[in-house]
Amino acid sequence: MVHCSEKGKTQLFLLFTYTSLWWWWCTGTSINVRAAENTDSMKPGDKLNAISKLCSKQHSYCMSFDHDPDRENLTYLSIFGEGRDTWLVWIANRNQPADKNSAVLSLDYSGVLKIESKIGEPIILYSSPQPFNNSTIVATLLDTGNFVLKDIQKNIVLWQSFDHPTDSLLPRMKLGVNHKTGQNWSLLSRISDTIHAPGPFRLELGTQHKRIGHQA
Repeated sequence: MVHCSEKGKTQLFLLFTYTSLWWWWCTGTSINVRAAENTDSMKPGDKLNAISKLCSKQHSYCMSFDHDPDRENLTYLSIFGEGRDTWLVWIANRNQPADKNSAVLSLDYSGVLKIESKIGEPIILYSSPQPFNNSTIVATLLDTGNFVLKDIQKNIVLWQSFDHPTDSLLPRMKLGVNHKTGQNWSLLSRISDTIHAPGPFRLELGTQHKRIGHQA
């Protein structure tokens, strides 16, 4: 019969603990990254981090936290057109860049779609005004470039990036005023290629004419 000393038992326990933690970390990380790389959608509980991305079914567009070396430790959640050259078409947090190393887009079980990092307050993209069945909620990046949060059971769009344009107009996007909600769809320039904060020019559609002008 084999007898283990107290020292041997301690070493075996530590080895088992470290092995279990390593296995949990590897499988959890790989599943999270693999899901983000191979899908166009997020469901409640899913997260998109700095090393993962969503791509539309035909890979026409991808969404990720950008990695611009000229911006030090700041990042923007962006949608890029894919092809011979990538081009930026939408920015989720242009007024509040996130920390590059800790930025996360999450869809939680309360139906809140938000960006979080270790700097600043959470950026709430969508929060449900009333309780709902979160098992029917899904956020999907479409081949139109539209990132849509939808209740698939009721076939209702809860939120979409096309309602919050930045400086690019894609097919099926709108300029003008939503007369039901009062929302104004307009394009607002960026300060520069690396600084995505709103610039001095706005393009909008008025009731009488199209207008492009300088921001006050």
